[in-house]
Amino acid sequence: MTGFGQASGSISGQACSIEIRSVNHRYLDVKLRLPEGWDGPSIEQSFSQMIRAKLKRGSVHVSVQFQKKHPGENIPSLNLPLSQHYLHLYRQLVQEQSQTQAKKPLSNEILESHFMTSSMLTWVLEKPGVISFHPEPAIQKETESLLPLFSLALDSLVLQREREGNSLSAALFKNCDVLLSHVDNIETQSAHIPESYKEHLERQLQAWLSKHDDMVDPGRLAQEVALLASRVDIHEELVRVKIHIAEAKRLCSQEESGRQLDFLSQEIHRELNTIGSKSQSANISSQVISMKAELERMREQIQNVE
Repeated sequence: MTGFGQASGSISGQACSIEIRSVNHRYLDVKLRLPEGWDGPSIEQSFSQMIRAKLKRGSVHVSVQFQKKHPGENIPSLNLPLSQHYLHLYRQLVQEQSQTQAKKPLSNEILESHFMTSSMLTWVLEKPGVISFHPEPAIQKETESLLPLFSLALDSLVLQREREGNSLSAALFKNCDVLLSHVDNIETQSAHIPESYKEHLERQLQAWLSKHDDMVDPGRLAQEVALLASRVDIHEELVRVKIHIAEAKRLCSQEESGRQLDFLSQEIHRELNTIGSKSQSANISSQVISMKAELERMREQIQNVE
């Protein structure tokens, strides 16, 4: 059964959003997408247990996301020892150039005035390793504080699935009523088919016997005619179809009935195949085709039932 649940809150001082989506699946299949550092067996087991306590079928996808405190993916940091090393080298370079050109070392006042310039600072900061970028620190795991937020998202998903389930139940009831109307029509049309078929066989046999001198036991002949006539009788199949439909209507209002409804739809389809093979009426055959089409629509809906 499809559904969507979402909840937002604050974990470790950071905004957190949890989304849970479910789509149709024969069994319960849980898939988790957690932030780095949270993907451990403890949190995964806790999430899975909470889901399995409330859901029985469906492919469930869980996504947990944290909003970053800082823009961008990385945070810059200054390698202070390395920058001081480059500054020391810069001082040495300036001092050596002064001694070479002026034949005397620069005073500390002149050296410092030359030293504290934007061009020099830019030169230092551009050196490899002085400025480095690191991923934003991982959020401290607080599993216990995350579970209540996950519970809210899960409750939201369950509520939406329940609303869809009510609509689905009404649709299945309608499918059952359509099937029953077809059964009533077939019952009316097939009421006299066995007797009519028996009379038709007797007329054909009498016509054949009148042209042949072979002696036929009348008792044995009547027995064979009755046996052939019984093979076109679909009363038992119609009774079973009505029983299956009545049971399906009862299950439509119950929880966790998806597998039983799926089994009943298969049984109804099997009975329809038998009715179609026995039918000697084009009108009944047409009704059977219409019932199969309605049953297929019903079976598609049943796949959404938990």
